[in-house]
Amino acid sequence: MNSGVLGGTYRVCLWVVRLAWSNIIWIFLNLPVLYFCLSLLNAEHLNITYILLLIMGLVPIFSFPSTVALFGVVRKWVMGESDIPIATSFLRYYKENYFRRFIGGIVFTLMWAGWIMNYISFVSQQSVIFLVLYAFFTMILITWTLYFCCYTVHIHDRLLQSIKNSFIMSVGRPISTIGVVMVTAILIYISIGFTFLWPFFTGTILAFLSFSFFYRIIEKTINYQNQTRDSRLDTIEEKTT
Repeated sequence: MNSGVLGGTYRVCLWVVRLAWSNIIWIFLNLPVLYFCLSLLNAEHLNITYILLLIMGLVPIFSFPSTVALFGVVRKWVMGESDIPIATSFLRYYKENYFRRFIGGIVFTLMWAGWIMNYISFVSQQSVIFLVLYAFFTMILITWTLYFCCYTVHIHDRLLQSIKNSFIMSVGRPISTIGVVMVTAILIYISIGFTFLWPFFTGTILAFLSFSFFYRIIEKTINYQNQTRDSRLDTIEEKTT
């Protein structure tokens, strides 16, 4: 009994350390972006535009490669390799295919910038149809961004193909999309109420749960393809016999 309780406590503490340590590394690699995001709080109206443009330029350089690296670490955890060296693995994933992730970061940064501009332009209309459509596209964009990070660390493919396939997964799996968005919203809500959690757990937990959704889709797709292939082979064998 004691060994079971102690063993369970040890495993829980170990996972807390893993989640916190990987999140701290992710935050550290995003410090330039976080600095200018915090600068927006005290910025004058004239400087806000320049700071936003600067943030847009820094996100593909720092945030996107570090976020993909975070997904690379949690991918190992989801697939059962929990004892990897976190810092070494994180930095290796950060440096791997950096230019590809930089370009991907530019693409998604521009899409999110367009999303913000559309919101600013049309929010004053207070149209129910607009709000519904905007909420729908927001859900797709959130899931698309997260699934791209999952896709690019799990499947070796061309950049445009990765962007395309992650979009198809976002649109073609509405239940998973709703699940990812709900998880994201809950984590943001909890982080606002308990701000001490954000520097230690929020990013890692979101990456872990997002990749879990993604991995389940991939596994179901592979199983379906295997079953279809087996049924076709059985049909061919029946025809030849």
